[in-house]
Amino acid sequence: MTINADKNNKYISAVKELYHSSFPKIEQIPFRNILKLCEKDKAALLIFTDNHEFVDGQNQEQRMKRKLFYLNNGYTEAGLSVEDRGETYDMLISGGTIGKEEYRKLLIFTMGKFLFWFMEPKVVLNP
Repeated sequence: MTINADKNNKYISAVKELYHSSFPKIEQIPFRNILKLCEKDKAALLIFTDNHEFVDGQNQEQRMKRKLFYLNNGYTEAGLSVEDRGETYDMLISGGTIGKEEYRKLLIFTMGKFLFWFMEPKVVLNP
């Protein structure tokens, strides 16, 4: 089941913990900023549950299963990746399409100009 999260959701502390444990600190924006973007309908924070139980994975095999879960539930590969500090992140999208420049602007909007300039993530088209 997919749930739109807000700060009052019963799973929000688990989502916050997952967020902080899944991304290097340098790549994180304050979690409260994510929630504010959701409140303003500028972003969506989705929670996936299985039989009303929050789901997560710790290793590569579980991460691949998670990606397949998204793909099997209406998400598609956006054809874009973000390269940041030696890591590459493939982008998935739910409905529609997104171009390289549009995604770059989205990163600037969510990260803020200073953090985007400081981190210098590179949006690339996948072959």
